[in-house]
Amino acid sequence: MSGNSNITGTTLLFEITTQHPTLNFGSREEGYPPVDPVTVAVQNTGNVDVALNQLPAVTGWTLTPGIGWGTLQPSATTTFTIRPNTGLPADEYAPTIHITGSGGANATINPTFTVTDASVFAISADPAAPDLGSLVEWYAAPSNVTVVMIRNEGNRPISLAAFQWNAVPG
Repeated sequence: MSGNSNITGTTLLFEITTQHPTLNFGSREEGYPPVDPVTVAVQNTGNVDVALNQLPAVTGWTLTPGIGWGTLQPSATTTFTIRPNTGLPADEYAPTIHITGSGGANATINPTFTVTDASVFAISADPAAPDLGSLVEWYAAPSNVTVVMIRNEGNRPISLAAFQWNAVPG
């Protein structure tokens, strides 16, 4: 993106571009460890020096200027790092971030990061301790049926591939 000025027939191009206009940091579950930062190059693609402005403050993200952040001569490159902050709640984070400089120089990056709810795996049984009565060893199949409702109390699918009832001898 650029800003243009015209001084006595010469067009001054204040232009910068970024190496990674789109960054996908993937998806993590709440409580995730710190995400590794990504280095983004910013190049002056114009024909005059561009004084880069301070990196913007972006909610949920950390942007850190690299060595040499400041004034870029034509064709020169500098870098900054970006990463999502730790401890973000479940949500999608996809800001448009403007990197700006003198003369209207402007480039954007669009990072994305998704935080999902922490996995909770839990089930409950109702009744929790059904009374199945008692039978003598080598018994015939009981005639009564006891229904036990198993409920998923978590936030992730659970597969009950095998179910075993452990009877306690009495």
